[in-house]
Amino acid sequence: MTNEDKWKQLNKITTIDKSTIQMLREDIQAELETLNEKYSIKIVVGNGSYGDNNAKLQLLINTIGEHGNVKTKESEDYIREAGYGWNKLKPEWLHESFNFGGDTYKIIGYKPKSRKYPILTERKDGKKYKFDEELIVRYMQPKETN
Repeated sequence: MTNEDKWKQLNKITTIDKSTIQMLREDIQAELETLNEKYSIKIVVGNGSYGDNNAKLQLLINTIGEHGNVKTKESEDYIREAGYGWNKLKPEWLHESFNFGGDTYKIIGYKPKSRKYPILTERKDGKKYKFDEELIVRYMQPKETN
């Protein structure tokens, strides 16, 4: 048996569990980075499900805007909601930052099904949080008056 055959035997997946999925997701995402660069898009491995012998993972594919921001469904929903005029949100706040509780958050989208906290934000460490519209308006308005 050659070294290559031994390596294949060691890396052969015989059952699928949570740790296997996590390992595969990381490897798949690393390979997708080549496509992201080649096509100037953002492809991310999404959620999925698995059993002992099979798995299904989503691929989320988004274009990138002129300022380098990823155009997601949530960012499109924000633009649409802010454009209606029935709320105090402004379309230009998308991808803008505000400070809250000692951290900086960037507005990245809107989740219409989340009634209490529809504004989707991202903290500097990449963790996502939802806020209510009133808080966003309160923290974004002073920036405009300066």
